[in-house]
Amino acid sequence: GSGHHAGPVPSACAAGPPLGGYPSAAAAFPEYEPLAEPGTGGTVAESLMLDGLVLGRGHWAAAYRQSQGPRREAFRLLCKSSIVTARELSDDLTVISQEHIDECVSIAGEMLQTWPLDMWARQPEEAKKFFEARLTALYQRKFGEQKG
Repeated sequence: GSGHHAGPVPSACAAGPPLGGYPSAAAAFPEYEPLAEPGTGGTVAESLMLDGLVLGRGHWAAAYRQSQGPRREAFRLLCKSSIVTARELSDDLTVISQEHIDECVSIAGEMLQTWPLDMWARQPEEAKKFFEARLTALYQRKFGEQKG
């Protein structure tokens, strides 16, 4: 017996659409790496919680999820002192320019060089005042030159 086997027959369904059709996190945030955050992948509620904050699909939430190291610390400061409100984080419709997010993170970074995170977290009013003063100065520098 020579026993020649034809190769595997291509099945018609292999070409069909993938089953399930659930939008994945990767589809919602193309730049979001699912592996960046250890310990997620449980229930939906768990994956939306980070550092005790509820993260929606808005721009702040996406930026927070992607942040690491000093940038993550800066986000923690913004959230703990309510400079970025829980509502802004959880709202799927929060639309903010990447530039503004970077400016806020950069100011928070300066704040963390002044005092550690827990000091600011204990006095959110001071944190807000400091932040707003820095932001105002930044905008004056940025738009000041444009005034004729």
